[in-house]
Amino acid sequence: MLLFTKATRSIRLSCCASRVLEETRDTANWAYALTIQGNAYARKNDYAKCLELNKKAFLLRRAIGLKGVMLENINNMARSLGKLNNWQAALDTLSSAEKLMAETGFRNGQHFIQATTGEALFHLNRLSEADPILLENFEFCRARKIYNVAAPTADLLSKSKKMQGKLAESLYFREQNVSIKDTLASKEKEKIIQETAAKYETREKQAQIASLERENQLARERNFWIGGLSSLLLISGVWFARFRQRKLKEAAEKDLAAAELKSDLLLAREQMLAQTIEKQQTELENNQQQLADFTTHLIEKKHQIEALQNKLDAASVPGEARESNGKIAAEEDIEALYGQRLFTDSDWATFRKYFEKVFPGFFGQLKLNFPELTTAETRLVLLTKMNLSTKEIADLLAISPDSVRRLRSRFKKKTGLSEEELLVGVEA
Repeated sequence: MLLFTKATRSIRLSCCASRVLEETRDTANWAYALTIQGNAYARKNDYAKCLELNKKAFLLRRAIGLKGVMLENINNMARSLGKLNNWQAALDTLSSAEKLMAETGFRNGQHFIQATTGEALFHLNRLSEADPILLENFEFCRARKIYNVAAPTADLLSKSKKMQGKLAESLYFREQNVSIKDTLASKEKEKIIQETAAKYETREKQAQIASLERENQLARERNFWIGGLSSLLLISGVWFARFRQRKLKEAAEKDLAAAELKSDLLLAREQMLAQTIEKQQTELENNQQQLADFTTHLIEKKHQIEALQNKLDAASVPGEARESNGKIAAEEDIEALYGQRLFTDSDWATFRKYFEKVFPGFFGQLKLNFPELTTAETRLVLLTKMNLSTKEIADLLAISPDSVRRLRSRFKKKTGLSEEELLVGVEA
């Protein structure tokens, strides 16, 4: 809400400035005011207006040869196009920024251009091209402590690696993202504490100045009465002066106590914020550990099933000497193999618990929108939501890839939608 109010105020001021600068034909400052106005609209999620204003500012700067600051408008235009789900146009716009940097040698804001380029490639599903650009940008911004760019870049890398099935690398960049956000939160907390201390000192000085002014006023009044009245009035004046001084002192002390109380409240809020951040970090680490343990559990079960399957294959070797014993052993192993199914009801319950932590509310919305789905179809949708391949889904459901394809075919005939279309309907 505070960010929205500041953006609205910034839009009003920049609009007034733009009109004045347009009338005075101050092109350079007019383009600057338009850029500020466009950024304010972006903070209000009005990216169409942001695109329009930055395009206008870009044309003004190009007309007067301000190539050094044109990169800012190009990057803002590209990000606005991306937010409007036109990532290919965003990528085409960014290519003009690269040409401009090559022609002029200007590199200010290069890391913003690079970050937006990587984001565009990611949304276009060109992950092999996006990864090296994002990684270079992440290392550059982290080394120079440009955390506001490094954090979203790390998040994109984590999502990219997850989509490619590289879970270890995805987890690494996820941890980097959380770490950088914690750093930003700590810096923000320090800034708030410093601002609170400065406000407290300012109020204290203002109280001292007010007290001195009141004392000076009282002294002038006292001198007036001393010069014009008799000794009796003088004594009365001195008494009155002391009385007033005591009251003013009490008022100043009251104001100071109120300021201290407000400062203590602000500090208490900061402590609560720090505790909340620490609690969220602990919960995140616990969820990550549980997910790793669950993955290890599934892998171990898969190995056990493969071992039993190999044993069954060995027991099926023909021969009268082994026929009887092999048959008994095969029956026992079949029972053991059935009991070691990779995805039991207990495993499914555990999987659903972890899934709902990662995608809160998705399962309930799916059942609400499509109550006719069977258990197998529901599991197929959830595993598809995790971007798993057909083979991976078949392994987890303990069926063949052909069975998965048949299940998808029946699912599409039943609902008239593919899994991907169904996911879009649930998320909408």
